[in-house]
Amino acid sequence: ATLNGKNALFDINGKELFPFIYESVWLDYEKDSKYLYAHVKKDGKSGICQMDGKEIIPCEYELAAVRYEKDSKYLYASVEKDGKFGICQMDGKEIIPCEYESAFLDYEKDSKYLSARVKKNGKQGICNLDGKEIIPCVYESASVRYENFSKYLYVSVEKNGKRGICNLDGKEIIPCEYESAYVSS
Repeated sequence: ATLNGKNALFDINGKELFPFIYESVWLDYEKDSKYLYAHVKKDGKSGICQMDGKEIIPCEYELAAVRYEKDSKYLYASVEKDGKFGICQMDGKEIIPCEYESAFLDYEKDSKYLSARVKKNGKQGICNLDGKEIIPCVYESASVRYENFSKYLYVSVEKNGKRGICNLDGKEIIPCEYESAYVSS
């Protein structure tokens, strides 16, 4: 329903779910996670609400979109603020700050390691879920890998067209000087 340029949402019995405070309200359903939520827009900014009307991602973003990492079963929101991207937990906590050209979760399923691949100044890096950049954004590509036999978790990186390997402390243990680089047992 719309009243004086503001929108509200009612259930089938006429109960108000979302009050007339939003410029827009629309329901969305993340089918893989079975999560029903509402996109809301207030004062030109986007947010996300639970179905009880509680705003869980505040209306302070240009974009707020629910994402579901199927392998890890992790539900989160991609957010954009001032043209930069970050990641919020579904309680509204910004775990990856909005300071990247792109930010998305990456799950290494064999090791069950969840991290965020981020991009800044055209270069990739890796953040942990505390928002700490564990691999700096200085690589053309960076991706977490796991060697099953040795149980070694590492990051495969590329710089200037050459491959190398970093540990999760950000130290380049194999310099980016090779056509290929990987861990084997």
